[in-house]
Order: sequence, then C-alpha cells, then structure tokens
Amino acid sequence: RKKIPIPDTIFRMTVEQDQRIYEISVTTPDTVERVAWMICEIFGKSQQEVDDMSKEQFLRYTNRLNKEIQTKDRWYNWVHLETDASKITFGQFIETSYWLKSHPKEVLHLVSASLLRKWSGSHHDATEYILSLQIWQIHDQIQTYIESLNKLIKSYSGLFGLGEKNEEEEKPHPFIEKYGWLFSAKQVADYEGIPLDKAYDLPVIQALNDLSYLKAKQNFDKWLSKQ
Repeated sequence: RKKIPIPDTIFRMTVEQDQRIYEISVTTPDTVERVAWMICEIFGKSQQEVDDMSKEQFLRYTNRLNKEIQTKDRWYNWVHLETDASKITFGQFIETSYWLKSHPKEVLHLVSASLLRKWSGSHHDATEYILSLQIWQIHDQIQTYIESLNKLIKSYSGLFGLGEKNEEEEKPHPFIEKYGWLFSAKQVADYEGIPLDKAYDLPVIQALNDLSYLKAKQNFDKWLSKQ
C-alpha cells in the first residue's frame, strides 16, 4: 500500500475552506465519505490518495482535521469587525439582516465584509479579503455580532412584529418582502429630510427610532380616523 505523508503542522483553514466544509457536511449523508471529502478539501488530497490510505492513516488525518476546524479566537488577532450591533449604520443593519436570512456559514464572507473596520475599498474586495483569512480570525466575532443583532432586534419587538401574532392578521404584502427595507429607508430619509443614500449612513439606533415613531404615528392616525 502506498504510504501517504501526514502533515505535522496545522494548515489553518481559511474562511473559504470553512464554507466548503459546511457544504460538504450538509450534502454528504455518509459519515466516512463526508470526512474523506473534507480531508481532500483541507489537505489538498485527491480522492485516490484518500482511498489509498490505511485505516491508521485515515484516522490520523481525521484527528488533524478535527484540529483544523477548531475556531477559537486568539489574542493576537489583527482583524477587527464591528461586533456591537448598536454601533453600526442603518445600511450595515439592512445588509447583514438580509444576508443572515441564510445560514451564517453560507454568508460569512458577506456579513464580515460589511462589518470590517478601517476598510476603504469596495465591498467586493472586502469579501475576497475575508475569504482568504483563517476562519478563527472572524468566527467568534461573527457569533458575537449575531447575538448582539438579535438582542437589538428584540429590543424593537413592536417594530419588527415579534409580539403575539393575531391569527386574523393579514400576511405581509409581497412588496414588503422584496422592497421592505428600501421602503423603510425612504421613510427615514423623508422624515429626516435627507437624500436616500444618506439615510444608510445614519446610526442604526436613530433610524430604528425614526421607524418606530412613524409606525406609532400611523397606528395613531388609524385610531383617530375611527373616532
């Protein structure tokens, strides 16, 4: 049997590799086959090379793989994302909320690019940069951000309709599903008396307070009309 060299050092999995590992995990039901494809991905092995491994070699590579997928942050991380959702702009809130409708693993690069601090390039260039980073550099930061974002949304439960549902309440119009945030940004811009593109630069708390007021005012106007 051909001897397969086993790496002595950790490869340090990139964000792009982590996303492919996630794709393998959800599309490959068989456990052994799943691990085999992951070894191919992380260590650059061909399918034939993995097939040629002895049981001991395969287990050793599996152990190395387990070390690769450890994503614990390190103290010397030089990549900084904004993890406090209350400190982002309205535009960042809209972008990240939209992307996080998908599984976080699938949109990790998009969300991270939106939250990357001290970045002067385009969002596209930021996503390419994020994909090349090691997964540990952003994993914990994104987890912290998602927790903070959920907490922020929960604090505006009335605005986002998180309270008890009325069975007779009508479902949102398809327009809201597709253009809801654009419509909301236009409302904020009109209320603030600023161009639409400037509304996206507003602090998220200010924009959400504006929308809360406008929604309350709308409900009040409806109440007045029935008196």
